[in-house]
Amino acid sequence: MKIRNGILWLGLCTALVCSAVNPCEAGERPEQKLMKYFEKQYTAPFQVLGRVIEQSRNRLRFTKESVPLKEGQWLQVTEHRKGISPSLQRQVAWIQVEALFADSVLARIEQSAEAAVEVGDWVLSSPTPTIHLYTNLEKKHGAPPYRTLLKELPAKGMQVIEVAGDSITADLRPWDLVLRLEAEPGHLVYQLTTADNARVLFSETETYQDPIRTIFPVGHSISASSSVSGTAGELRPPQEPENAALTTPLPSGMSFHTTPASEKSEFYRLQEPFYRVVQCDLEGDGTWELALLGQRALVIYQVQEGRLHEKERYPFEKAGIWPLHLHAADLNADGGHEILVTLAEPVRNLDKQDNRLRSIVLTSEDGRLKPLVRDWPYYLRVIEDRQGERVALAQCGGDYEQYAGPIHQLRWNEDLGKLEMGEPYEPARGVYSIYQFNLVPDDPERLIVLEAGNDLHGYLAAEEKVEASGMRNYGRFREIAYPLKLREDLYLGGFDKKTYQEVYPPRRFELKTQLDGQSFLIYKERGGDILETSLRKVLGSTQGSDQVVGVKWLGQRIVESRQSKMLANDLLDFAFLNVPQGLMVLYRDADGYVLEVF
Repeated sequence: MKIRNGILWLGLCTALVCSAVNPCEAGERPEQKLMKYFEKQYTAPFQVLGRVIEQSRNRLRFTKESVPLKEGQWLQVTEHRKGISPSLQRQVAWIQVEALFADSVLARIEQSAEAAVEVGDWVLSSPTPTIHLYTNLEKKHGAPPYRTLLKELPAKGMQVIEVAGDSITADLRPWDLVLRLEAEPGHLVYQLTTADNARVLFSETETYQDPIRTIFPVGHSISASSSVSGTAGELRPPQEPENAALTTPLPSGMSFHTTPASEKSEFYRLQEPFYRVVQCDLEGDGTWELALLGQRALVIYQVQEGRLHEKERYPFEKAGIWPLHLHAADLNADGGHEILVTLAEPVRNLDKQDNRLRSIVLTSEDGRLKPLVRDWPYYLRVIEDRQGERVALAQCGGDYEQYAGPIHQLRWNEDLGKLEMGEPYEPARGVYSIYQFNLVPDDPERLIVLEAGNDLHGYLAAEEKVEASGMRNYGRFREIAYPLKLREDLYLGGFDKKTYQEVYPPRRFELKTQLDGQSFLIYKERGGDILETSLRKVLGSTQGSDQVVGVKWLGQRIVESRQSKMLANDLLDFAFLNVPQGLMVLYRDADGYVLEVF
């Protein structure tokens, strides 16, 4: 019996996320693919799709009308007061389609108002977004690709607002989108993102040989003069919960206390989206840097005079890369840290949407990042062993599962001067996923495992037997979605079929031996996958809080020994800092991405 992975989700993908990385037929131009994306995703707004015929707890069933629906599609539910048309009724819930039957549809209630959903309520299609069109072309109105977008988007019923320079001056609604047409020598990049958190929904690149003059580099940040706001009459956010402070001191010098409300924590607003963070010492000289991983590049920052200063940027060779994991350790014993970056790129395999791992290991040489290895087909991770030493691990990706085969330890070959895959890492024998486990320092036979349902269990490794259980469920962590082909197509009815599943990189799960042997992970009340997170923000919902939690194995329970401050924002990653000592968290709020140190 294998200790199964807690991160492999086999649910049906949503239409929005499927389209975010879906290569279309060969020979189509990016703007044609983009128009097909809009046709598929956005039907006419406020169409009546049915009436609620049954409701129980967090699910409902409604009548199936003639408008085609798809699993994962988001819809709205309104009241059914007499004499008022459906589009003017008060909204009571957002729902997500789970299953389609012959005469009805099953949906999950994702967000509801104080008024409960009732039998007879209307089910309507969602509103159409406004497209904020940005480009870095110097003379945009004379450029054929830009003129084509200005013509085709309104023809598809999309409202378009041109971005002047690099500033969005119009009010942003949470469901609005930003379309970036960016040029660099020899290429044009089309990228569609959400307005509230810059999550990528569509990305295409094409060769472009005409002379190009630009006013900003590719990836230049766009500023907004106003925050994303909700709509009057829609579901409103509750009051943000007060911060919960820690009162129990740690046994070592590193502090994991929450900053009191009367004091200020260190707060850094990021100018682009990032999903992973680690602290590192690239030169081995005691100068600590921050490595941040985004979709376009790995960026190294230094903190100077209370501000983040970019030190170096390692751009990825291709657009549309998924940033999965980020770790740091001294692999070649030269005193400086290497950066282990797990990446995946979209591919088509047997005409099925799929991914290919293209991981890299970077080292600093003469003040510049240089790859020790690139395009490795492995998931990479650095853990602490039971003695507190850093151990670098690698595992293959499966053809039809995220992870395949044993977990190996990486070793530095001094004679050849290169990094190599070593023998299987014996303490992880029988573990399904490289990211799901932590060792227990005081017992060579014990592992703590994050299970498929996001519960914690303690295992005796030799027997693969559960000996302890956690105190609560730690919530779905579904911040980045990427495709993995299915062994057999799943037929959904008619000509519709599903050829791939959507999988997610897991949250950080880290052992800190110097912090009394605790393991730390993110407790997730908020968010979900890209579409779910976006729609929650459409509703103005900030219900729930995320936090970093420390756990220990005591008796037959895995107990929570430490809890960080609660965050009413989507917590993405965390890192323990040596200089300054403390806990750094990376999260996404209504204005973008933030680093904060407690």
